[in-house]
Amino acid sequence: MPVLFIDYLKESYDLYKGMTQDIGKDFEYRVTGSLVTIETEEELEQRKHLVDFFEKQGLEIMLLNKEETLKLEPLVNQTSSVPPSAPMREDQSL
Repeated sequence: MPVLFIDYLKESYDLYKGMTQDIGKDFEYRVTGSLVTIETEEELEQRKHLVDFFEKQGLEIMLLNKEETLKLEPLVNQTSSVPPSAPMREDQSL
């Protein structure tokens, strides 16, 4: 993922976050992140590299184990052989 795209993500987040203060009304913008399941060991290794890349860019990202993922999303596919990942929890920010 190009660094410029990450800069765009950060600026967009800051813009929306600041709009509530600027206009004096909460328009219910929430950062919820995303959840990506991992099905193979190869995908797990790819995600580890992606997590490392995002962390170096200053973004909060994490790999979750199966139990942590099921707490966030109980209906996720439970037949995966490796733990699913979630780049951001709802209570985190960029």
